[in-house]
Amino acid sequence: MDYQLTKEDYEDIRVLIVVTNSILDSTRLLAQLEIEGKKETGEFQKTVEELKSSIGMEPVIYGRLKGSIEKIGAIMDYIQSSFVEGQENHHVYTRIVGKLSTIISVEEEMRIKFECERGDLESPILDFFEDSLMKYAEQERIKASVLSDYYACSLSILGKQMNASVNRDIRSYLIDAKYRYSFTDSELEQVLIRENFEIPSHVYLQTFCMSQLQQHSYLEIRSMMKRVSFPLVQKYTKMLLSYSDDMLRDPQKKSEAVVLIGLLRAGLLFLDDSGVALANERFHDLLEDSDCVKVAEMISKAYRQYKRDKDIPLMLSFYQKQK
Repeated sequence: MDYQLTKEDYEDIRVLIVVTNSILDSTRLLAQLEIEGKKETGEFQKTVEELKSSIGMEPVIYGRLKGSIEKIGAIMDYIQSSFVEGQENHHVYTRIVGKLSTIISVEEEMRIKFECERGDLESPILDFFEDSLMKYAEQERIKASVLSDYYACSLSILGKQMNASVNRDIRSYLIDAKYRYSFTDSELEQVLIRENFEIPSHVYLQTFCMSQLQQHSYLEIRSMMKRVSFPLVQKYTKMLLSYSDDMLRDPQKKSEAVVLIGLLRAGLLFLDDSGVALANERFHDLLEDSDCVKVAEMISKAYRQYKRDKDIPLMLSFYQKQK
């Protein structure tokens, strides 16, 4: 049954868009202030407090919007129709839709899917579907946790790159990227706010802590980390190889390549030695059809030195003993 948005729903959506725009404005101002060397000023701290105040309003609004899948679907459809593709406010749209999707449990989504598909199946088969459903939901939770850890590690690498950069344009781009990371990932946002937007040098991998409680084995978690990160390493490698030597003369393009290298390096952290070797082999296969000398050297350097990043991820669990 289709859900019809109520007057209260429309008002909550309106307030949510206003609040999310406020979060984006504060985040952008913080990036500008840091780029201008004003991170230790009263204006910066005032803006951080304004940001925290706006973020604090989100749980209340999303709590009021929470409901059935049909309701969330209707809200998403309405919000999508309110934003024009390509407009500056697409960042606001992305944050809202991302957060709306998290208030629908995977179990509920899959349960409805199976209810629609199974028809009049006999009880033993229904039990099988229920069991498969819960296993799928748990795998999705682990996958989401791995992705969060992945981007947290890439943020720490970004911090290393910022400290090593002597090019003003690249450093400014990396600072801006830090705040864009913050706006698009709530977990990272909370970490950065807690650290006053200083990038942590180390990341405690929440995947292992969460999975230890669920009694997953070390090998299970490592397998999921590889399944998540290997395609991302391939993706960022292909994106990097689209940057010609001429393009890298442009400070903007060079900055983009530096960020992509950071994402690639983070991916290598989540692979074992055989996974890194396979990714490197795939990279050299792609290199045969590329004449991007400079970016190829950047990628090769990431592979040669990836073990230097191994101190970034930390594990607060007994899994440390099983390495």
